[in-house]
Amino acid sequence: MEDTGQKYVTKAYADNNGDVVALVTERQRQANIQANNEWIAQGEKDFRKGSPDYRYQINQDGTTMTVWTDRRLTPNPSIGIFTTVPGYSGYNYYLKGHTGPWDMDITIRNSHTSQQVGHFKATQGFTLNPSTFGD
Repeated sequence: MEDTGQKYVTKAYADNNGDVVALVTERQRQANIQANNEWIAQGEKDFRKGSPDYRYQINQDGTTMTVWTDRRLTPNPSIGIFTTVPGYSGYNYYLKGHTGPWDMDITIRNSHTSQQVGHFKATQGFTLNPSTFGD
């Protein structure tokens, strides 16, 4: 974290439990939130390159995400959508002052029918089989 420079973190260290603690100023906190939001927005643009019907929506506190896709989903954008986007959302959750455990409830819907074709929690990991997502 400190390698990102003073723009994002003043100091980072592991506490006695092995948790990483990042000390940030208010300016750094806002810079982190903005950078995370920009990555999430760019991630959706990249995801939509697979199909104009592909999209995802995240609720305001970053605890639920709905993804619309189909069986043509390729591994490259799906890894970002189902792992990196939740990671940035979880980081923002704490940067925005939430406390307690975070998780993201992820629902996958067919992009043509809106029928639910998958569901998992971000912290549980996932195994995707796009063939089950429908045409």
